[in-house]
Formats: sequence, structure tokens, C-alpha cells
Amino acid sequence: MKELKFLSVVRQPNGLESILKLKKLINLNLTGYSADKLDYLNDLKTIKRLYIGFGTSTSLDTIDKIKTIEELSILWVKKLSDLKAISKLENLVKLKIEDEKQIKELPKLENLKQLKNIRLMNLNGLGDISTLQRSSVEEIVVTGRNKDIDFINAINQSPSVKRAYTYFYTDKIQSKAESMLGTKFSKLDNMKYEMDNRASLHYYDIGTWKKIE
Repeated sequence: MKELKFLSVVRQPNGLESILKLKKLINLNLTGYSADKLDYLNDLKTIKRLYIGFGTSTSLDTIDKIKTIEELSILWVKKLSDLKAISKLENLVKLKIEDEKQIKELPKLENLKQLKNIRLMNLNGLGDISTLQRSSVEEIVVTGRNKDIDFINAINQSPSVKRAYTYFYTDKIQSKAESMLGTKFSKLDNMKYEMDNRASLHYYDIGTWKKIE
């Protein structure tokens, strides 16, 4: 079990801290947790791909010391509004944030020299992505029901962004977005950095670490 590299845990109330014993763990999916209460996550030393979804958390401060993270996916975490911790993940390459109503702006990105791809999906309150202008991001995807999309002007003002894809839910707004992006607008098929945190699932009892067949 010490050789385990991928783990997905769903709403397991006890024993999660035992993941610190998994010295070769690379992929970790956490579903249904209050991440801001899991202080021991910052003691993980090998995680490269982390997924946090369907829990409740106001911030991501409990992962800001995991310097090995290359890919971070956040999905439908209730009350999440503070993304400052992401600014400290210096080896981050790909970032995906989806279905977060409280997110108004991106955190500072200038120190994330490896960050190449950002996907912002259904962040309907998003209004400021100006930190792209001081980043190394090459690709960005933005989708949602946003009515005011002037914030995507920051994509054109970013010297690093080469490819951008948007999908807004009305033809009028989507047409405006494509016009605003001009030659930077790109189809998804042309994106070079894909999210790949999913792997073949195997299930284990978190108390005994025995595989569930």
C-alpha cells in the first residue's frame, strides 16, 4: 500500500490524515471535504495532481505549502472566495476552477512561472482576470453565463496568452467574445495543455488500506 500513487476519497469522516503515510502518492482526489480544516494537507510532499470538490471551504490555505502540485482542479466548493493560496504553488502548470459562485477575481500569478493553462468554467461572478497580464499563462478557457464579459480584455492585454477559448450561453455574448479575442480565439482542439488528473480508479478502505474489489 505504501506504493499507492492514486487515491480518491469521498466524504470519509475519519482517518484521512493517514494519507501522510503514502510516500509515493501523486494523484489525490478529495470529494466532500472542508479543505480549510485539513491542516495536514500541507505536509504532503509528493502530490502532483490535486482535485478538491463538493465540500465547503472559504480558502485553500491548507494546500499553499504543497510545492509539488502541477495540476489543481477545484469544483463546486461552497463558500470558496479566497484563492490567494494558489499564488504560492510555484510548480503549478494547469489550473481548473469550475462552478464557484463566490469567485470574483484571479489571484496573483506573476510568481507562477510554470503555469501554462487556466480553465475558468461557470464562474458567473468573475469580473477581474487582469493578473493574466503579468503571468506566464499561454492558454485560457472561460465559459459561463456571464452577462458582462469586458473582463476578457485582459486576455488580449496579456503578452503570454497565445490561445483562448470561450463559451458563453447566448449567441450575442459569444459572438462579442470572439470578436474581442480576435486571432487569440482558438478551438479547444488546438489547446496543448489538457487536464489529465483522472486515472483508473481503485478503491481502498481508508482504515485498513485494503483494496476493495
